[in-house]
Amino acid sequence: MLALLASASPAIVSNAALVGEIWTRGSPEKTDNALHALMSRLRRDLDSACGAGFANARVVTGRPGYGLRLGENEVDSHLFDRLCAEARAVSGEEALVLYDRALSLWRGPALGGVSDGAWLRGVQARLEESRLAATSEKINIQLVLGHHAQVLCELQELTALYPVHEDYSRQLMIALYRAGRQTEALTEYARIRRALREGQGVEPSPLLRECLTAVLRHDIPSADARVPASAA
Repeated sequence: MLALLASASPAIVSNAALVGEIWTRGSPEKTDNALHALMSRLRRDLDSACGAGFANARVVTGRPGYGLRLGENEVDSHLFDRLCAEARAVSGEEALVLYDRALSLWRGPALGGVSDGAWLRGVQARLEESRLAATSEKINIQLVLGHHAQVLCELQELTALYPVHEDYSRQLMIALYRAGRQTEALTEYARIRRALREGQGVEPSPLLRECLTAVLRHDIPSADARVPASAA
């Protein structure tokens, strides 16, 4: 219930939506009573964690449903989105600081352990995609600034976790090439091409193929031309 209300804040979540998300394997006979009991427990937990009176000030009862009145910086996902937006509006080291702050809010998978319902799964998917994009954008800036040595290990871990993520693979090829490891950069291209063909039946994107050409021609700066203008 807390995940639902915090994710939707400040909107009211209807009783029907709460029941469908919380009791995914069959709802109780008296749903209104069950929701009321759950909200009573949540109010106690909020007061215990955040101070007496917190629940009365923040929990909103609608018709019919509940809401949670929270500030922008009181929900990590909202703060993450704001910091990423600010990072995209600046450049260089200033952007890196903002991306670091945003990514430091993550302490594991989004909504880990509470995303049984369809709506929360959608929220989880959006947040995970936003995290992957922010990580890629941050690494783009690091590559523009010449920090390829610092991102090599991270990129190797990322390509192992996300074997068909083309941005991470392209960035790893650039970092490897700049580290004097052209053969390994070519090996990475062969790996993701094979993974894409076997797993999805597709060929690498034009951008990834351009990166391969740049590595073969010893012309990696041309591969960086596609870095977003905000990062440059």
